Amino acid sequence: MSYADDTAVISMGKTWKEVEIKMNKYLEDVSIWLKLNKLTLNQFTSTPITESAIDDADDSTYETEDKGSKIMNISVSSLRIDLMLKTGLRMSRNKIETAFYEKRIQKNGFMIIKKSENVIIGDEIDLIANKPMVNPNFLTVSRITIADINFQHDEYKIKIVCEKNLIVENVSKNK
Repeated sequence: MSYADDTAVISMGKTWKEVEIKMNKYLEDVSIWLKLNKLTLNQFTSTPITESAIDDADDSTYETEDKGSKIMNISVSSLRIDLMLKTGLRMSRNKIETAFYEKRIQKNGFMIIKKSENVIIGDEIDLIANKPMVNPNFLTVSRITIADINFQHDEYKIKIVCEKNLIVENVSKNK
């Protein structure tokens, strides 16, 4: 058995219809390749991500006035913290799992005890990058803030604010 974590299939076009046609062709090619190599795709861990410069406010990524943050609209199958980190920060599940066991994931300032914990609007999810040796009162984190959640067509459409390399006060608490 073989695993290919974090494989990406990318399609670009001037319209969503063009992107859809190209993506369907690419996915058909991937399907044929998988069959020829006797591999399967785990549909439950695969996550589509759309980013757009096409004039469509529902699926877009853009920088805010603060150059360190981006607002993203993502589509996910559940509201799990680990899925938010995987999709929002574009991290592998293995890296998220390692961070979880190293107690480097917080929700609203509290260390999480289950990576399957769900999020709600207003939650701040921090992935602690490191604890500075010089001043242990501050942490460098990558933060995802849940700005909006809508459920449409069997998936959640979520607006998130992503901030990388954010320096925050170390006020972590245990639940």
